[in-house]
Amino acid sequence: MRYGDTGRGPTSAAVGVRLSNAVIEVVYNRRVDEDPEGRLTRGALETAKAVADKITAGG
Repeated sequence: MRYGDTGRGPTSAAVGVRLSNAVIEVVYNRRVDEDPEGRLTRGALETAKAVADKITAGG
């Protein structure tokens, strides 16, 4: 599959968090060949943690 004329496929990071009876899954996708700096994973982890924190705080 090609995205536009870049010839790059998506690189993705997925993080899942389970809170009691809720499952939160965050998936980050970028149209790059690789992510050597780990930005996708960090972004997915930070987002999943923020959502989990908000839910457990009751807001």
